Amino acid sequence: MGVTDGLNHKRVVQERIREAGGPGQCLTIKAAQRWPPRLGNEAVKPGTGGLGRAAECKGSGHLGDKHSGTQGGNIPVRSGPRLASGQQESRRSTRFGRREGSEDREDQRAKDGYKPASRGTSCPPIPHRRAEHRAAESRGARLASRGSQKQEVKNGQKKAEGRVNKRQVTVDSSKAKTSLEALKMSIKQLKWKEFPMGRRLPCDIYWHGVSFHESDNLSSGRVNKFPGMAEMVRKINLSRAVRTMQELFPEEYNFYPQSWILPEEYHLFVAQVRLGKENDPTWRPTFIVKPDGGCQGDGIYLIKDPSEIRMMGSLQNRPSVVQEYITKPLLIDKLKFDIRLYVLIKSLEPLEIYIAKDGLSRFCTEPYQEPNHKNLHHVYMHLTNYSLNLHSGNYVHSDSMHTGSKRTFSSVLYRLSAKGLDVKKVWSDIISLVIKTTLALVPELKVYYQADIPPGKPGPTCFQVLYIGIQTQLLPIQLPVFCI
Repeated sequence: MGVTDGLNHKRVVQERIREAGGPGQCLTIKAAQRWPPRLGNEAVKPGTGGLGRAAECKGSGHLGDKHSGTQGGNIPVRSGPRLASGQQESRRSTRFGRREGSEDREDQRAKDGYKPASRGTSCPPIPHRRAEHRAAESRGARLASRGSQKQEVKNGQKKAEGRVNKRQVTVDSSKAKTSLEALKMSIKQLKWKEFPMGRRLPCDIYWHGVSFHESDNLSSGRVNKFPGMAEMVRKINLSRAVRTMQELFPEEYNFYPQSWILPEEYHLFVAQVRLGKENDPTWRPTFIVKPDGGCQGDGIYLIKDPSEIRMMGSLQNRPSVVQEYITKPLLIDKLKFDIRLYVLIKSLEPLEIYIAKDGLSRFCTEPYQEPNHKNLHHVYMHLTNYSLNLHSGNYVHSDSMHTGSKRTFSSVLYRLSAKGLDVKKVWSDIISLVIKTTLALVPELKVYYQADIPPGKPGPTCFQVLYIGIQTQLLPIQLPVFCI
């Protein structure tokens, strides 16, 4: 092919160059060259050095190291954006031989501020590409700045949380009297700090032994007693509160046995028992009498008839509650038992109640028989109080949670399940009982609370742990509520 033919033929050479690190991006470079290329006044023949040899090279390096007879340098073609650091990502380069007299391109590159990459020199970037590179660098700087600010905020939050966690909860136990050993054990396990002799500075928790009023002029912290709770859990006040709810919602409060307050309701008690026997001659009730301020089984006894109330005159000095006795309780190993569940009242407004997942079960130490005149006085058969049965020769001390005269409630549920009872239903009824009993106390407790801590007046907040005694029949039957 002659030189004249070569001048009349032009070919557009296209090279697609993919970035080594980019997600499939590519850049198309169009270079208009004469074909065959000319070196001086001579045409380069295809397949002999120059562009022909370079085109046969298919690597990521330079396509041909030298062009025969060429003068000057080579121009690599690049793709991919410039990094924020001023360096460029790894790229494939392709070199085209250039003709002499192209110094004006270098001058243009110098004006554009274009820096060559590590391999060879670089061609001037396309104007809109140059703007994109600058925008990318600006965005990268902004994102890096935002990322560092967010990280500083997170580090500050972690440090603040660490300082809060490091500060120990302080407990003033100088007024604590009951359950002191359990309190000290709990404080140790929680890694709180106890002040058994009190503290001049305010504490987080004030643990009182009996009532809310054991510490004066408290303006902060939390006290483990609600004002008025000691009065409300006494047998007579509790009976009044639950009976009021029973009158309003008889179906919801059917778990509470029929009760009378002595001495003021003694005549009502006699009349209702007589009427009940007249309506049902087969009814042979048994009643249990509980002194209002009694504890640990003190003063409790069973009767078959109202006439058996002991020492009528003494009732004026020691009021009592009399209830219908549950004559057919659930038994385990032929023994009567009750359940003690621990309940935390965190606040009254809003009302927050927490129930422990496990509790205690106390067992009698004599096999149970239905009450009659011969066994009415067998306290080890009818009363589950630990302080009474501890003196029985049949009391069983055991380190196991599943045996002995005192066991875990979970072990009792397991035994009841083996007997075919629906323990989920039993547990559901017990939770309902706890909630309803607490609801019966709340109205009076709010009156006491607002009297001691009026709204807007500085003062401590309160919480309290109670344990509720439950005897299980077909439905849970409530026994006295005691406070810790």
